[in-house]
Amino acid sequence: MSRRRSTPSISGNIRKRGSILSSATPAYDPAQENSYRFDLGEANRLLDEAGWSARDSDGIRTRDGQRLELSWAVRAATVEDQRDILAEALQAMARDAGIAIVRTPMDSGAYTNLMREGGYHMTDRAASTPDPYILRRLYGSDM
Repeated sequence: MSRRRSTPSISGNIRKRGSILSSATPAYDPAQENSYRFDLGEANRLLDEAGWSARDSDGIRTRDGQRLELSWAVRAATVEDQRDILAEALQAMARDAGIAIVRTPMDSGAYTNLMREGGYHMTDRAASTPDPYILRRLYGSDM
């Protein structure tokens, strides 16, 4: 995702971060700041190399007749204007690379079940706590 392209319209006066962690987080490493850069040309090259080189009439990449479409699970209770604007920016940038992202709001029960089953490609979450265990809970592969 290109932060330059998305943040002016959604962030207002919020300081842009180059990491998912704040400098106050235990084990924070400033070397990780800006370690992931947006490069549409490289994304296109990698997708072509992976066999997603054809495109359908909507411009979405295909391979073996299957569209490159990602499901984005959303808890309906967390839908808000700022997240919707960010989601639209992400969907547009993905579309530039030939990737369709389908964002599906659902009730909390359906969302929780989907998370347990792993029946999604992406989701957005927000969490704030003074306990560093949240990092394991959010990003640990065993959770």
